[in-house]
Parts: sequence; C-alpha cells; structure tokens
Amino acid sequence: MRLTSFHDFLVAAAETERRLPSVHKRTLKTFWPELTGERHVDYRPDETRITLCRATNRQIDDHAKAMEMVITGLDNKEDRRLVWAVAHSAAFRERGPRWSKIAKLAHTHRETVKRRYEKALLDVFYQQLPKS
Repeated sequence: MRLTSFHDFLVAAAETERRLPSVHKRTLKTFWPELTGERHVDYRPDETRITLCRATNRQIDDHAKAMEMVITGLDNKEDRRLVWAVAHSAAFRERGPRWSKIAKLAHTHRETVKRRYEKALLDVFYQQLPKS
C-alpha cells in the first residue's frame, strides 16, 4: 500500500461517512393542503433532487478500519482532526482537498497544512507496517 492509495482509502471512508444516515432525523412537516397542478400554477420543484446511495456493508467495514488506523496511529488530537478534515474536504471532489479552506480553519498557511498532513499520513502508514 502506498501513501496515495492510503489517502484514497481515507477519502473513501469520508465519503462513506457522508452516506451514513443522519443522527437527527430532519423531516419537514407542513400544514399546506395538497394542491393539484393547475394550468399556470405549479408548486412542485423544477429540479430533481439528487441523493446519495446508502453505504454498503463493505464500505462501513472499511470506514471502521480507517477510523481505527487513524486513532491508533496518531496520538495528537490536532493531527487526527487534520487528517479527517482533509479527507472530508477531498470527498466527492475531483480536484482534491481544499487546502486554503483547511488552512483558514487551522489558522496557518496552506503549505504548512500540507506538510503536517503528509507527516501525519506517514506516521499512520509506518504504524501499520509491522501489522501487515
């Protein structure tokens, strides 16, 4: 396993986390009466809402494995937060993480965030080598 594949594994875990059901069920309840579609007035939305598919059992197992690897591999709380912030930032994106946005949250420069992330990935990666 290389660092890029490990990064992809963490991004897939972040995508799985977004696919899991919400803790709080937010249902919109309204007292509007049902209206039939009239000729010129239609209250239905124009666009189709796109939703994510549910996570499969394999994805959930991989998510749990990724969480365990990060928790056991990194002792520093800030590094763990950084790793998950980068993974969530890169989830469902083609261009990779938003380094500038993460840097603003961390109150540092984006290059510093990249270096800290790479160091944290190396720490987790080397922690897992003897087990493999």
